[in-house]
This record gives sequence, structure tokens and C-alpha cells, in this order.
Amino acid sequence: CRFDLIASLLYEFVWHDFCDWYLEIVKLIQASDASTKTKTITLSCLITTLNRILKALHPIIPFISEEIWQLLKPLSGDSGDSIQTQSYPKPQHHQDEQAEQTITLLQAYVSSIRQLRSEMNISPAIKVPILIQGYSDRDRALLEQYDIIIKALAKINSVQYLADKDRPPPSAIILIDSVKIFIPIEGLIDINAEQARLKNETTKISETIVKLKQRLNDKKFVNNAPAEIVDKQKQTLQTMQMQLDKYRNQLASLEDTRR
Repeated sequence: CRFDLIASLLYEFVWHDFCDWYLEIVKLIQASDASTKTKTITLSCLITTLNRILKALHPIIPFISEEIWQLLKPLSGDSGDSIQTQSYPKPQHHQDEQAEQTITLLQAYVSSIRQLRSEMNISPAIKVPILIQGYSDRDRALLEQYDIIIKALAKINSVQYLADKDRPPPSAIILIDSVKIFIPIEGLIDINAEQARLKNETTKISETIVKLKQRLNDKKFVNNAPAEIVDKQKQTLQTMQMQLDKYRNQLASLEDTRR
């Protein structure tokens, strides 16, 4: 049994999925004006999830998992004197695909906004407005349903929805599928410094694109390299081209502030 691989997988799940996302969302729901029923169900799911995590972790961190399990026991309903007497969690094959798609999309929105804030050196203490354009009815319904969560996790103070014909103010832009998310930058950042950063990033990406195109135009490489390697290079090129377009749009938007 590869305990090192098990430990690594559990670490990634607990630290990134459970702590970074699930636990933070539960805290927001408990602090919100959600119904008592919703809060009760949310707390019950949290206890069940933590209980199973402890049992999965017990062979790796026996003392800590035992200590926490003893504290959780009155809430979990487990019987027995020790976590050692409990069965190891078994995989459950039930999957809620809609729920998975929803949380994946929420993570994409929050992570993209966080990344852009970091790139623009916007302090986490500062809440920013965002403008959204190019959304479908489903996108807007999702964003409005989870408005409190997205605002709290991405440090947003307001959301405005734009029609396709509306022209946003000078902004940094995030593109998630067809949805455009704008963070207005006037008065928020040093425009000269941001222009310099974007020009530098544009130059680096352009150079990478040239190299990728040269490789993909090399018949020897395309014919001899494994298909998955060639496909990966093509995907990288597509991603780089989208990133280049985004930076160019941001630069064009910044130029508008000079006019």
C-alpha cells in the first residue's frame, strides 16, 4: 500500500477542497440570513464530511484524528470508544453532476477574480466593483443565486450587469467562456505601471506563441511526436492566444483613459 500517495491525495483534498472552499462556503451560509432548515442541513453535511475525513486520515495521523473524532463524536452519532473501531470510509458512487458543475463554475469565477486582483496588486482588504457582460440567463441566475458567496470570497462590493451594447469603463477583464467580467481600474491602480506590466506580459506571450507555432509547423515533430504531446502543444497555443487577446484588450482599454 502506498501510504505516501494516500497521504498526498488526502492532503490536497483537505487543504484545498475542504478548507479553502467547502468550509469557507459553509461559514458564509451559517452567517447569512438563510433559513434554519438550510443551515441545519449544511451543518449536518459538514459534520458528516469531517467525520469521514478523520476516518480516512486515521491510519496516517492517528493521534490527531483520534482527538478530533472524540470531540466530534457527540455530533456525529458514532458509537464506540475509539476511532480505531470505526470502519474505513467506502466510496459512494452517487454523483450530483449539476452540483459539481455549479461549484466548478463558482470556483472559476472566484479564482479568476482573485488572480486578476493579484496581478493588479490590489490589496485583499479592498473590495472592488465588477461589471458582467456576455452572460446567458443561466449564468445570471447562478451568479445571483450565489451572490453572497462570490462577493465574500472574491472581495467584491457590487455587481452590475451590462447589456451587450453597453461599453464598460476602462477595466481589467476576465473571460470565462463567453462571460466577460470587468474590474474598473480608474482610481484603483497606477495605470502607467499596469500598462508596463501588460506590455511586458504581451511580449513574453508573443514570443512563446511564435515558438509554439514553429514547433507545430515542423512536420518532423508533428509526424514523430506522440499524438497526446502534439495535442497538448495545440491546446497550449490556443490558451496562450486567448491570454494574448485578453492582455491586448486590457491595453486598449487603458489607452481609453488617456483620451
